[in-house]
Amino acid sequence: MPAFDIIIPSYNNQEELLSCLRGFAKQTFKDFQVFICIDGSTDNSVESVRKANLSFEYTILEHQNKLNQGRNATRNLALEYIKSQYLLFFDSDITPYPNLIEKHLDVLQQKTCISVGNVNYLNKHTDLWAGYISKRGYNKFQSLEPMPPEYMNMGNLAMPSYYFTSIKGMDGSLKKYGGDDSELSIRLEKAFKPLVINNNFAKGYCVSKKTFDYALAQIEEFGSCNLKIIHQKHPGFGNIYAYDLMRGVSIKSLLFKALMKKRISIAIKKSIPYLPPILRFKAVHYLTAFYLYKGFSKQA
Repeated sequence: MPAFDIIIPSYNNQEELLSCLRGFAKQTFKDFQVFICIDGSTDNSVESVRKANLSFEYTILEHQNKLNQGRNATRNLALEYIKSQYLLFFDSDITPYPNLIEKHLDVLQQKTCISVGNVNYLNKHTDLWAGYISKRGYNKFQSLEPMPPEYMNMGNLAMPSYYFTSIKGMDGSLKKYGGDDSELSIRLEKAFKPLVINNNFAKGYCVSKKTFDYALAQIEEFGSCNLKIIHQKHPGFGNIYAYDLMRGVSIKSLLFKALMKKRISIAIKKSIPYLPPILRFKAVHYLTAFYLYKGFSKQA
């Protein structure tokens, strides 16, 4: 049995997937197998993988009806096959650096924990959204520093396999954009109260291809759908994504809502090209909050 099982969900990104898999073929640590979980792709991804002559053990898994069902249900395709001591989640649009698995293992062998790897966005200095996500979330923490579970990022994350199998995998009801990391982190927190380590040494790289407007539209979709599902399922975790602020009646909540105005968002969005970097980051941060609240405020 290999030391690592690796779960890679993929949907219609054949070239990125092949780059990702070729990166795993170059790993310094070789004791792993990969589950390539196809989410209803129609771009010949399956055939391309089979022709790639990969040097490691892998299994291609697909939904029985071969239709798109979202990343959570797609990751769960591998659930019944997980046998290894450690489990690595990795997104198919990221290419791992050669020592990625080795660096995750360095942390996992020191203590029972979750190792949250890093993603280097190669266009972070030229793309607004790539620059923003390179500074938020787990990037706020120092390397090898413990951090709250809600900062987990499943694009590059390793853990003891029994953490995942014992809680029966991902929540397949979250079919739209966002929150899969957070929902999993809540269940892991309830079950294990895990130590979560920001592991900047376990790196992958990619180029963010999202336009800024598309990214904001995804945030809005998350606020209108998955965010509500998560907090209905886990009502005691209102601190995640400012949920308590958005639905509360405290002075802080009322102030937050007063700032979430369309005219303010339009003015800030227009000003972004003219702002210095530190203010540009704050402007994008405001807009993510505005679009999250805009989605949250929609009637079901």
